[in-house]
Amino acid sequence: MIRRTAPSGFALSGLLALAVVLFACGAAKAENVYIKNDTEMTIVVEMSTVIGGKVVRDRPVLIAPGKTAAFSVPGNKVVQVQDAKVLRPLFNGTIPASKDDQAYSLQMGTPTKAKLEKK
Repeated sequence: MIRRTAPSGFALSGLLALAVVLFACGAAKAENVYIKNDTEMTIVVEMSTVIGGKVVRDRPVLIAPGKTAAFSVPGNKVVQVQDAKVLRPLFNGTIPASKDDQAYSLQMGTPTKAKLEKK
């Protein structure tokens, strides 16, 4: 006797899950953000973002004077910049999400505060 079986719901749900994962990976592509240190001091830059309702922090990056660092963080980014010697906050701000790469210059606005300007 030959039996016909109905298509497995498990296989169908597996294909659907794979499609969702592939779509999410494409949608979560992070643009690159380049920050150039145009101050005379070494700085520490840390970026964070919210993914899935959780704050995700990128690793802190040390940037020497005149050098540029690249960050790849998706969505809106919170940027924290500190003086590397005394860990004094120099800048706290946000960078909005963008489909394109972005370049910024960190410059001293006053002796104790820096400003981040888009290039």
